[in-house]
Amino acid sequence: MTMELDRLLSQIKSESARTVAGLAPLPSKHTAIYTDVEALDDALREMYGANERGSGGPLLELLGLPGSGKTQTLYHICATTALSGHSVLFIDIDGKSSAQALAHHMKGLCSESEAVAEALRLVHIFSPCSTQSLIATLAMLPRYAQELSPKLLVLDGLGSNYWADRKESVHVRLRSKRASAFFRLQQLLVDTLQTVHQRLGCLTVATSLLLLPALDSAPRLASQDSDGATRVIGGAQHEYRDHMIQRWSSVVSRSFVLDGRDVGGRTKVTFTPPAMTTDTPVPVVNGHSGDLLASLKQQAVSWTSKRSRAFSSPTIYPPNLPYECGGAREYNSYVLYALIAGIPYLVKRVLCLSLSSYLILTAILALPIGALSLVVHSWLVSAPTEQICALPNEPLESYITILDKELKAKYAGSKIPMEVFFESYFDGDIDLKGDALAIFEKRYDWAFFPITLNVAKFFVLQWIPELIWHSKKQDETQVRDHYDRGDDFYAAFLGDRMIYTSGLIGDSEKRESLEEIQDNKLRDVCERVQIRPGDRHLDIGCGWGTLVAYAAKNYGSESVGVTLGRNQTAFGNARAAEWGVGDSARILCMDYRDIPRRPRYNRITCLEMAEHVGVRKFQEFLLQVRDMLEDDGLFYLQIAGLRGAWQYEDFSWGLFMAKYIFPGADASCPLNWVVAQLETAGFEVRTVETIGIHYSVTLGRWYENWMGNKDQIIKTYGKRWFRIWEIFLAWSVIIARQGSSTCYQILAHKNRNAFDRSALLRKPYGYGMPSGSQ
Repeated sequence: MTMELDRLLSQIKSESARTVAGLAPLPSKHTAIYTDVEALDDALREMYGANERGSGGPLLELLGLPGSGKTQTLYHICATTALSGHSVLFIDIDGKSSAQALAHHMKGLCSESEAVAEALRLVHIFSPCSTQSLIATLAMLPRYAQELSPKLLVLDGLGSNYWADRKESVHVRLRSKRASAFFRLQQLLVDTLQTVHQRLGCLTVATSLLLLPALDSAPRLASQDSDGATRVIGGAQHEYRDHMIQRWSSVVSRSFVLDGRDVGGRTKVTFTPPAMTTDTPVPVVNGHSGDLLASLKQQAVSWTSKRSRAFSSPTIYPPNLPYECGGAREYNSYVLYALIAGIPYLVKRVLCLSLSSYLILTAILALPIGALSLVVHSWLVSAPTEQICALPNEPLESYITILDKELKAKYAGSKIPMEVFFESYFDGDIDLKGDALAIFEKRYDWAFFPITLNVAKFFVLQWIPELIWHSKKQDETQVRDHYDRGDDFYAAFLGDRMIYTSGLIGDSEKRESLEEIQDNKLRDVCERVQIRPGDRHLDIGCGWGTLVAYAAKNYGSESVGVTLGRNQTAFGNARAAEWGVGDSARILCMDYRDIPRRPRYNRITCLEMAEHVGVRKFQEFLLQVRDMLEDDGLFYLQIAGLRGAWQYEDFSWGLFMAKYIFPGADASCPLNWVVAQLETAGFEVRTVETIGIHYSVTLGRWYENWMGNKDQIIKTYGKRWFRIWEIFLAWSVIIARQGSSTCYQILAHKNRNAFDRSALLRKPYGYGMPSGSQ
């Protein structure tokens, strides 16, 4: 990744003035930074103290509309700083600044050409020319800036309302998706700038338009550039910009409004230093008036509150760093096709093979080439540019303690591959500095997700053979090794209900307990399949049999559950007897393939067991279910699945789960695959619901139970088993919430002409209510 960023960084240093060499540095005229701008120098003296730099430099903002003199003021600050012998970093976001313009400004201040050349040598200009190079600049800036130890960091165009894409002759018009992406980049820039500023402690000066366009009296801002291109900000973007005001105002030390007027062909700059509080009105240029900052901050609070409602439920585990990982969107399928066709063709040319041999070789090499391309790409891929947050950029040691000396030396000051982390954590070579869930919420700050050698070996040598085989003996061994570990092990996180499947949130306005959300699920399943007294009900993969006993007790069904776990069978039958339904609720210990097919069942449920059937056996399993179901019966399938637009974190988590938690569960697939399998088997899908957020809450409750029983688990099963489930539960809370893996509720029936579909009709949402009712 570092090599890729270095390559990108080399593309954007086209304006660097570092080529001037061989001149001795000028003696510093001033110990402290000065700008020759009275208002700014007054602020600096106040913040730094007389002739002495403080422990942390201020961040000053220059506000103003186009033509107000912001860039000229920055040139003056850069020139006076560099002429004093201090290093300057100039980040030119707009792409308008240049070393030539800065040199011209310096010559107006100093007549000695050697002094100007030496000052230019101290100014390092970066001009990002695309969104990709902008992200590279942000990523590399801390390291690059530390090498130069700049006295001044300036940013021209922060919050500007357009992005100059050098690939086009005109500025990009900010509309629809491109506008949203641009403003997310601006937010990332603000967050990164804050981190860099805090680390360097130098004076930072930035120009900004963030505060000016979002006025109620000015719902749109349009202005003409010198090349005739039009910049437009639509009203739909204002709320996003208002949110930026709140973030930006918490970063800025002091703000100055510039009012530029043409005086004799030159720009006159008038500074009006506003206090960054809602109590002091901010003077506004170009005819706008009123308490701008107070108004915008009020809008920002409103914007933030509106968008926080999605995670306002007290029962949800909200993200504090919703960062995106690289994956399918960054993976170029056309490159893959070219490799699959091109590599065998090169072999054909070298070995002089025939066309038929080339086609056979292509078929043989296609899978290995595809797999290798994924491995390589997982190490090189950069994070997507469309982010809504920035990483804290804290060192690895802020999150974990590496106890192994070789491991510590290898990853000191860098991110660690996730697979290396959890393997080392299980082995006791790493300790966490805090709560696992809180640390995993910030995992992108300390870990990345490449396909390592160990992951590849597990995939090839264990996962693929299990995928292909899936014999009765294999399934029995995996299930009993997993679920017969001990009921106390599972009770430590499943609680009294002993249900190892997702619950359902009933009331999002309160924090429901684990027992409440599991009871919600039991009731929902029974109502969804319309269980009636006397119905023959089969639950395939029933676990500890709670649903079987619940349906028999509360709905009067004749329920049978099937599981391969011996402990689960004994527990389920004991619970049915305890609940007084021992005669109508039975748990059988057998493979699903051995279930008697006659008499048929009115209702069949299968909750998160079908994943263990396997991809190869899945169609055969569905055909068996169809054969066991009455023609007017209902089939309820609750199955874990993966998203189609995958990210590399999804791979890391999925293979971790396959190795440690659910071996053999290879039929966790995207929804379109599951639906296609059902329809091929002769089912008609009636309803589908995605309940990933419900699963996240369920996993969160399990995690809390597990951590509450830490001492007892370690005493009985050892620290390694405790840590494996600690990582599984904490990581999965996030995975389910963000959609990497989710869970689907699918209700289906036989696709027959005689089936009474009217029995499954439901009223439309809002039926009987006036339009627009809340």
